[in-house]
Amino acid sequence: MEMRLRAAQFVRAGAFLAGLAIAAIAVAVWRVPTQKVPGASLQMVAVGTSELQATPAHPFAISGDLKPGFSRGGVGRVTLHNTMAQPLAVRIHTLPSVTDLDRLLRVRASAAGGQVFRGSLGDLRAWTRRHFVVPSHRRTVLETRFWLPGSVRHGFQNRVATVTIEFNLAPARRAS
Repeated sequence: MEMRLRAAQFVRAGAFLAGLAIAAIAVAVWRVPTQKVPGASLQMVAVGTSELQATPAHPFAISGDLKPGFSRGGVGRVTLHNTMAQPLAVRIHTLPSVTDLDRLLRVRASAAGGQVFRGSLGDLRAWTRRHFVVPSHRRTVLETRFWLPGSVRHGFQNRVATVTIEFNLAPARRAS
């Protein structure tokens, strides 16, 4: 009888240890990774003038974790107010704080119902060829979409950049 009791205790202890080992293996295999690769952090600021005021006038976040994929990008919107008595033709360019993302980051800028620019951040360091018109004493929203193409694999991690948008103004031609 005592031998049976010891055998039963031995079997129970063995089963408990086997179950514990299986649970430990399951936790090790199915655990959620704790290290996440951080994406790029991007903020934007628009530098207005007395003729074309930009709101907000302070840097604002576009994305704190920008990663490859169009849907994972960020959007920035700036309201531009023409304080002049004539319509203004506006071209834009950017002054990124770092060059790390120039070739990687894609930008699409739209205003007044049309696309002003589409290309790399580095290409937007030059003034846009296209312009948009802000009517006299009116407001127009400039929308900029930033994204990393899905093909980008590295070079964006832990990058922090501020993209400053500047405006080139000229009197808009009046329609004849």
